[in-house]
Amino acid sequence: KEEIKWLFEKLTRTHIYRTLPRGIDPLYDIKIHLPRLQVNVVFDVGANTGQSAKRYLERFAESKIYCFEPVEKTFLQLQRNLRGYDDILSFKLALGAAKGTGKMVLEGNSDTFFLLNASREQVSGTPLLEEVNFETLDGFCRSQNIDHINYLKIDTEGADFDVLKGSEGMLTQQQIDVVQVEAGMN
Repeated sequence: KEEIKWLFEKLTRTHIYRTLPRGIDPLYDIKIHLPRLQVNVVFDVGANTGQSAKRYLERFAESKIYCFEPVEKTFLQLQRNLRGYDDILSFKLALGAAKGTGKMVLEGNSDTFFLLNASREQVSGTPLLEEVNFETLDGFCRSQNIDHINYLKIDTEGADFDVLKGSEGMLTQQQIDVVQVEAGMN
């Protein structure tokens, strides 16, 4: 068996794993490497249309999931996709470094929309823009009486660091257990 595996790996220049390597599936990593972590509160920042939220509910069946999507059309799709899931709450809101408003560039698919001036993305021509509301994660949690987040996923197409800046209080107080930032390496 080992000889066949070795030969296959050599010929195809691949590696066969018995289990997934770390970093491929964050939910699997939590299950294997943090088995005692109770996940009761999940924040899905940049929820898009709810693809991740459904996976979180499958993996963390007893959790309350907070989804944040600031773009109107995408938010409406998120609400449609998550209708009937009582433990998933959706907010038409962007989380960032400060409370206020900003402009999203609606270029390409909804999962690639980005905040004007917060991303290294280049704006071509005259893009379609939408004004969105911002809150800090710390401010949102205070207003909702949330004192602990077990799993924070951030996928905001270039504004990820601003979300972390707005989470400084909770991060400093160790009120967030796991942070996943989806970032491209450009």
